[in-house]
Order: sequence, then structure tokens, then C-alpha cells
Amino acid sequence: MAALSHVTMKESKQAERQSTMDLFDDQMDEDDILNNLDKRSDVDAEDDRTMKTNKKRVRTMMDDSDDDDDGATSLNKIKAESGFTPYDDLIGIDAATKSAGDEPKVVHVKGFEPTALQKAFQPGSTPDHLSQRFMVWNLHGIITQYVSEDENSIEVEFHDTSVHHSFHINNNTTNHSVGDLSDEAVILASEEDEETASQIQCILLNSWDFTKEWLMALPTGESAQAVVLGKGWLAVGTSMRHVRFFSLHGVQLNMVSVAGPILTMAAGGSRLVVVYHKGMSYPNEQCLGCICLRLPDARLIYEGDVPLSPKSKLSWIGFSESGVLFAYDTRGIVRSLSKRNVWIPVTNTKATCKNRSDFYWIVGISDTRQQIRAVFCKGSHHPLVFPRPTVTLVPFRSILCEADSEKSKLEEEFWLNEFKKDTSHPSSDELSQCVRAAQEQLMKLFVLCVKSDCEARAFDVCRLMDGDIIQLAIRYATQSKRLKLAEKMAELAHSMQEMAAENEANEENREGDGRDDDVVMGKSVQQDMKRTMSRDGVGLGPLLVTSVEKPQSNVRRINVGRSVNPFKSNGSANGNIESQVLVRGSNVLDSLTNNVKSVKRKLDSSDTLSTLPVKKDKTVQLTLSQSENKANPKKDAIDSNSATPKGKPSFNQWFAANRDRLKDENPTVSAVELIKVGITTFRGLPAEDKEKWISTE
Repeated sequence: MAALSHVTMKESKQAERQSTMDLFDDQMDEDDILNNLDKRSDVDAEDDRTMKTNKKRVRTMMDDSDDDDDGATSLNKIKAESGFTPYDDLIGIDAATKSAGDEPKVVHVKGFEPTALQKAFQPGSTPDHLSQRFMVWNLHGIITQYVSEDENSIEVEFHDTSVHHSFHINNNTTNHSVGDLSDEAVILASEEDEETASQIQCILLNSWDFTKEWLMALPTGESAQAVVLGKGWLAVGTSMRHVRFFSLHGVQLNMVSVAGPILTMAAGGSRLVVVYHKGMSYPNEQCLGCICLRLPDARLIYEGDVPLSPKSKLSWIGFSESGVLFAYDTRGIVRSLSKRNVWIPVTNTKATCKNRSDFYWIVGISDTRQQIRAVFCKGSHHPLVFPRPTVTLVPFRSILCEADSEKSKLEEEFWLNEFKKDTSHPSSDELSQCVRAAQEQLMKLFVLCVKSDCEARAFDVCRLMDGDIIQLAIRYATQSKRLKLAEKMAELAHSMQEMAAENEANEENREGDGRDDDVVMGKSVQQDMKRTMSRDGVGLGPLLVTSVEKPQSNVRRINVGRSVNPFKSNGSANGNIESQVLVRGSNVLDSLTNNVKSVKRKLDSSDTLSTLPVKKDKTVQLTLSQSENKANPKKDAIDSNSATPKGKPSFNQWFAANRDRLKDENPTVSAVELIKVGITTFRGLPAEDKEKWISTE
């Protein structure tokens, strides 16, 4: 009986559902559906309770919420679970009827946040939140600060105790936070707070009067952020973006403003560098600029950006003992500002660290010795006060590709010598030593390229060589049967000499603006004759003209004291290229000494018209023209490197007498071009006119 009742009940529900769906198909509204149900209730008026139940179920189905056991799913329930927002809710229809759970979710998107600016710091200092920290550690000494509940003190130490002894400063009342020291004074400064203004305290070490220190307060609203000591002056960078200059005894000298918040400052002799935040940077990076001034007049000598590695900060900046500016970032890259005002990466200290967390905390840099004085910090970016850290020396290592290869090692040694010449100010002996070492490395690199069958690369190396070393390279290429390379190198040597002669003539012409015209004329004549003789293949000194158009060499070595025919031909003009190159190579190296490293002699172009002394048991290099000497043995040879005999026409005397006339005839030409016109005119004179200008010296 119960089973039959259950079946009947189920059939009744299905019939009701079907009738309801028929109502939806006829597109009736809710009131029509309810009215139709009332009509149907007349058929079965005996069960009022069933009618009420049907009305309730219809309303439930209108809300798409069917809770019967047939497995039907509510559409709104699916939408709610999937996060779908109905269109009516979006446009605000029937918002009052919506429950709190059906409201759309608000998603908060995090916008762009600028990178926090790096906090101002003193080069050679550790963070100020430490209870024991270094206020500064430089090449002169160390300032250490100790902060505790009972004491706030400062300890000043000098590396050279002959400069001054160590001393202690009570910091309870002054509350100094930044400082610097040199061999002349100690400068300390405090920040402004609600009660006291920012103060500067300068302690003099070698004052000739009774004044040992002085204090000065900054204006209200201005706080000291960085202090430095130079040679006879000091500077204070403030929160108002001012840089105030004082003498060591407290005289206010000058004041300049910078274009952003001051990050740090450093001084070296008469130079000051100020690093500041230039603007908003890329995410997790800093945009820094700097100005370099020369004191005491605060003259600007450099202004530009401070390059940093990606996602790094400035860790140290300062000058070397010779005045070269260096910068160091937290990625371990050391950069130097060259004489051309460009930043050059010098070395990467991270390359010598075993772990990524290790760091070299720089104290100072020596560009002459090419060493970095630093404290090695294991697992940290700054050292602790106790135990007292040890300073280590880190040599420069250039950042080259394939640094372990033989080629890169030679390039590195050459580059370091060039870096020393370009950045520092070496003495004459140091400069000559750098040049000699650089040329030796180039010669080794040239040999390596030739052995590796890289002739084009070897030729590129020759472009970096000097005149004497390139002659050795020509000889080596000739002996190695690299005939094409030797020929191109000879052409390069010729062009290098012509360029050097032209540059020297232009320099002499510029320097002669304020000197006597006769002196300038004599120098210019000699320089122009040198260029002319170089074009004609005469008088080239140790550099031999080896041009394809002139395959026959005219350079011969004559040993004084024995019978040698200077006009004897060394080879036929129609000979092959190999024999020509061999002759050139041997003649070139005849002007060099047996010791390769002692090749220093050069024939000065100004001696072209002077008399070269000829001594016994000595060898002199004479340049002779075979064709001209054979055709006319008595022909005048003013183009020769040898001495001009008495009784020969003198171009100097003729040009001095006819210079005004030539200048009037050619008013638009320069002094150098006027000399060229004079040489051309003098050569075109007949023999009778030249005899009037025979030298009687």
C-alpha cells in the first residue's frame, strides 16, 4: 500500500511539472499561472492542502530553485558558485531585492609604487642602526661610534700616529651622526631634532693659534646629511639640497645647490663630488647624478650620471691618491671616471668571492698600484667593529670575455697599462714604462695571432702599435712568410708617419701664433719638407716606404770606414713580391739595435735640413735615389737625410726672401699651404736662378 502511494505521489508530481512547463511555453506571467491553478483546483477541490503546496512549488520553480529529489539543478545556484554576476545586478535593477551574498566582489589592483630612495650615507661608514659602527674609515684613519643606554661616545684613530694621537669624544649632548677626517682636521655633524638645530663641529689637528675647534649651527629646518674634508676646506651637504663650503677655521666660503636630494659626498685634494638622486628610476633601481667641483672657487669640472649595475645601490665613491674618481655598487662593479669624462668598468670584486653573499667593503683605491683596499665581509655587506677587521688588497682585473684564455690575458695586461695612462697622472718614468710594457704585450699578441693564422686580427693589433714596434712586427711577418700581411703593415707604417708629421706640423703652427715669424717659418718649412720627402720616398728615417707602386727600396746602410758601393742594387725592380718584402724587412730593421727592448732612436723630422754628424765605427742611415744619381751624379739632393753640402741651393734662404711675394700671390692659403706652394715653386726654378741662393754655411 505504501509503495502504491509513493508511485501515485510521484506521478502526481510529474504531472504538475509538465503542466507548469506548458504554462511557461505559453509565455504566461506568474499571476496567470496562479489563476490557472485556481481553475484546476475546482477539479480537485477536496484537497486544499494540495493546492497550497502547488502554488508554493510554482513560486519556487519561478526562482529556479527546485529542491525535489529528481536531481534538477538551479541555474542561479550555478551562477553564484561560478562567480557570474547577473546583468540586472550590474545595471542596478532590483538592487533592493538582492541579498548581500549576491553583490559583485570588488577586486583591488595594486598600482605602481616608486622605488624607495636610497638613504643618505657617508662613504666608508656602516649602517646607523648598529650600536657599534664605523662613522668613517678612509686612508687617513677611523672614526668609531659606540651607542648604548649609558653612553654615546666617539673614538678617533689615525693610521699614522705621527699625524695625531687617538682621542675620545663624548657624544651624549652633541649626538653627532656623520663625520670625516683627514691629516688636517676632524669634522662631525648632527641632525636637527625638535629641540636643537643641526650643528657642525670641526676639530683642528695642527692649528698654529690657540683655536682647537669651532662649532656652527645650521639654519632652522636644515639638517646636515653628509660632510667631507678637502685640502684646506670642508663641505657640508644639507637636507635643503645645499652644499655649504667652509675654511678649516670656520669662514663661510661659498654655497651651491644641487638638483635632487643629496645621497653622499667625497673629497680629494681640491676636488669635491656630490652624488644626488636625479629622479624616479626603474623598479628596484636608483637614478643618480653627480657633479664634480674644483675648490676653492667651486668651478664645475664634470656633471653627469652615476652608472650602477641592475637592481643595485651605490656602496662607495671617492678619489684615489692621484685624484681619479671611482664608484662602487652593491653588485661588486668598480668604475672609474676617465680623462674623457666617461665611466670605465675597472674590475668586478664578486669574481673573487666564493659565495654570493660575500662582499668587499671598500676603504680606498690606488690607481697607480692598481689595487683596492677593502675589508672582506663573509655573508654580509658591512664589517663589525669587533673583532677589528683586516684590510686586504684586491688587484684590478678587467672584465673581459674568456678571461682565462691566453689572448684575453695579453689583452688584459695591455688594457691595464692603457688604463693607467688614461686615468691617472703618472710621472715621465712611469709613463715611459707603461708605454714600453703595453707595446711588449701588443707584440706578444701579434705573434699569437700570426701563429693562429689570424692575419686580419694581427693587422688590427698593428694599428695599436708605435713606429718602432711595428718595424719588429714587419720583420716577424716577413720571416714567417706572411708576405701579404707584411705588405699591408708597411703601408700602414707609411700612413702613420705621414699622419704624425701632419699633426706635428699643425701643432707647431698653433703654438707659433705668439712667436717670431721667422722661427715659425723655419719649423713649418722643415715639417712640410718632411711630408714632401715622405711622399717621394726620401728621408723617412727608420720607417721605410714599402708601397706597391715603388717596389724598389732606396734605403741602404753604409758602414763608414770600409769601401762599400752605395749605389749597388739589392735586387731587380722586376723581381717577385717575396724578394721585395724581404729586402724591405731587412732594411727596416737595419735602423734598429740588436736589443729589441732598447729600440728608442728616432730621426727627428726637424733634423732633415740639419747636418747629421758622421763618426768612425758608427753607422748612419742614408737615403739615396738610384735613378736620379745614375742619371745625374752631381744633381742637388736636398731631399736626402744626409747633410746638405756647402755650395748647394738653400730653400730656407729663398723662401725667407720670397715669402711676402708668395703670400700676396696666394692671400687665401694657410701657412702650411703657403710652404707647399713655395716648395713647388722652388723646384720649378731653373738652375741659374737656384745658384743665387747657394748656401755659404
